[in-house]
Amino acid sequence: MKYLLLLLQIFFFGLCGTLNKVPLEPKMVNPIRATQYISDYSDKHHIPLMVYYTIDDDKLKGFGRYNFHVELYNKTAQPSDYNYSGYDRGHMFPSASSNSYTANYESFDMVNMCPQSPGLNRGIWKSTEDFERNNCYPFAYVICGVILYGTERQYNKITIPEYFYKVIYNPKEKAMIAFLLKQDSVGKLEQFAITVDKLESLTRIDFFYQLPYFQQSLMESRIDFNKWNW
Repeated sequence: MKYLLLLLQIFFFGLCGTLNKVPLEPKMVNPIRATQYISDYSDKHHIPLMVYYTIDDDKLKGFGRYNFHVELYNKTAQPSDYNYSGYDRGHMFPSASSNSYTANYESFDMVNMCPQSPGLNRGIWKSTEDFERNNCYPFAYVICGVILYGTERQYNKITIPEYFYKVIYNPKEKAMIAFLLKQDSVGKLEQFAITVDKLESLTRIDFFYQLPYFQQSLMESRIDFNKWNW
C-alpha cells in the first residue's frame, strides 16, 4: 500500500507539476525586500544570513555596475567597513542575475553583501552564479546564505562566515541541487554539490517547504547530475 501511494504521488507530480511562478520564500527573521530578492539581514552580524530570489531566463541582460551603497536598510555595514579587511563585498544575489536596471542597482546595496575571500568571490562562488544562470529555463528559484557556528571572527563588527551555501530549484526539470563552500574552496563546482537533504541537516532550514512533501522528498534526497548544465 505504501508503494502504491508513492507511485500515485509520483504520477500526480508528473501530471500536475506547474510552471506557474509561485512564492517560495523561506522563513526569515528580518526580511528586507528588494525588487528581485529578499535579504534576511542580521543586525548582530551585519550580513545577510540568507537571500532568496528568482531568475528568469528570458530577462537576463547586462545592466552594468554601480557603487556599493546603503539604501534599502539603514542598519547595514557601510561599504567603507570592508576597507583593508582582505575580503570582497560578495554579492549574495548576483548582479548578472538581475532582470532589470532597478534590480541590478539594488544588488549593490549592502543588505546583499557578505565578506568573501577574493578567491571564493571571484572563483567558485562566481561558478555557482554562472551555473544558476545556465539552469534557469524558463525560471529558477535560488536560496543562498551562510552557516554560522559562533566561533567566527569579526572585522569592523562584520562577522566573517566560513561556510556559504546555495540551493537551486528548477521546476521545469523537477530538480534541486545544493552547494556548500568554504572561504578557501577551489576546484570544480561538481565537487561541492550536495543533496538539499544534507544541507537541511546542516542548516536546520526547511528549504522550499511550501511544496508538497512528496515533491520535496523526491528532489531533495538525490542529485540527478544529468538534469543540469555544467
